[in-house]
Amino acid sequence: MRIKLLPSIASLLLVSAFTTSCLDNDQNVEYSKDATIRAFAIDTVGYGVTYKFTINQLGDPALIFNADSLPVGADTIIDRILVTTFTSASGIVTMKTKDGINDSLISFADSMDLRKPLTVTVWSTEAYAGISTIKKEYRIEVRVHKHDPDSLRWQKQDTGIDNGIDGPLRSIVYKGNNILTYAMVGGNLKLYTSSIDAPNAWTGEGQVTAGGNAVTTRVSSIVAYKDVLYATFEGNNQGYTSIDGLTWIPSALQNAVLFLAPIQEKATDGTMTDTRLSYLKQKDANTYLFATSADGTSEEYPDAKKESIDEWTFKTFPHAITSYTNFKRPNGTQGTILIGEAEISTTINDTNGDPVSIALPWAYSQETDPQGVVTSQWVPLQAGSTLSYCPELKNPTIIYYNEKFYLFGSGFQAAYTSQSGRDWKLDKKFGFPRHAWSGSLTEHDVVEFRGRQHFSVVENPDTRYLIFMFGKEHVSFVETLPDAPSTRLSLTHNYDHESEVWLTRLNQLWFDLANGVANN
Repeated sequence: MRIKLLPSIASLLLVSAFTTSCLDNDQNVEYSKDATIRAFAIDTVGYGVTYKFTINQLGDPALIFNADSLPVGADTIIDRILVTTFTSASGIVTMKTKDGINDSLISFADSMDLRKPLTVTVWSTEAYAGISTIKKEYRIEVRVHKHDPDSLRWQKQDTGIDNGIDGPLRSIVYKGNNILTYAMVGGNLKLYTSSIDAPNAWTGEGQVTAGGNAVTTRVSSIVAYKDVLYATFEGNNQGYTSIDGLTWIPSALQNAVLFLAPIQEKATDGTMTDTRLSYLKQKDANTYLFATSADGTSEEYPDAKKESIDEWTFKTFPHAITSYTNFKRPNGTQGTILIGEAEISTTINDTNGDPVSIALPWAYSQETDPQGVVTSQWVPLQAGSTLSYCPELKNPTIIYYNEKFYLFGSGFQAAYTSQSGRDWKLDKKFGFPRHAWSGSLTEHDVVEFRGRQHFSVVENPDTRYLIFMFGKEHVSFVETLPDAPSTRLSLTHNYDHESEVWLTRLNQLWFDLANGVANN
């Protein structure tokens, strides 16, 4: 940046104007009254990315800023960056000197430090010549994200659910704004409820019963369809329905053994509606059928129109514990992906030729025959290569969030992401809280998720918060340290935590909501 004293330059300009006038009385010097900046741009950032700047002429001072913030870490780029475009009528720009009193001319020919806002004054040529006072102040702000948009920001709630919870949890959003959480307490299944907008205030509803008997196993599948709940319980080959979530009666859907998902379609007004309930029924000892129901009490189509699987496929199907997510495809149609625990693991050979167990999602699709009859079809989504599979997880949870699929499970060692639900990769930014372990291997109340087994998660669609719920637990997990020169070192950590509730949201969604960007 070249800085010259304003009074000297102004004097020179006046002398020049006077001399010109003396040499030729017919040659008039015209001065502009325009003191506005018409265009502003800086050099590219990172890998040749150009960020557009907005000029708000109405402010006092006027404001020049980039609506799309630069990425985290761009401070090291804009500490010395070129202003590639700066267009004004006069081209005369000054800023205050260090004493804050005098004005000095500035040149944008050299690199500038834009890590902090810069206030400059644009002078009209009339003002610069001393024959008017027309000038305008501008504040230049180069905005940089303080947080990685693809990372999570976590908030712990003041209270948990119940410290009596000592086993697996399962949660579902019911009737729009209610969270129903099922949890094992002393060998019995209990129900807890909360408003989705106040997940730090829980009510214990009591013992869950099915068919008049106390339920002593975890929920294996649960679906909310048209304000009615449908569920199956581990070890009980029977489907149940409920209105309040506490008392369950046998389902009218004959031989239903697993409820899969509500299938959604777009209504004429653009809203999403649940149009059918997808479930799995047992036809005979060796055959299972994918079935659908429009009213929750009767089958939608005859058996001949249903896809069937044999007993072996059923054992590899995620029927022990299921998790589903509904999503919108790029073409606007709706889809559903299901994942869970299976009785028999699905294996593939990795790049070394060794067998590995994988998480195998299933996707739902619909087909219409020439007569207009719609049939449902569930298909497995095998990974496209040995480099893109997702490892098998316990208590897997799948969500469709910010136009991506995310998958994680008990232990919280890692999260995986996918654009299609088929090919998966480790997501290092979608991270869970971790404790910086020191010499002590046992600690209490640390901010650490690794090793946790008893959890559930739901999303608040209005705020885009993910709500994680945990039971009280003593946790032990193994941390593998980075490779040493000749050995690989592992340490076992132990810690205790109370029942907890955490809220989290991707930083990108914080930005979008703050800027009024509509949810998809």
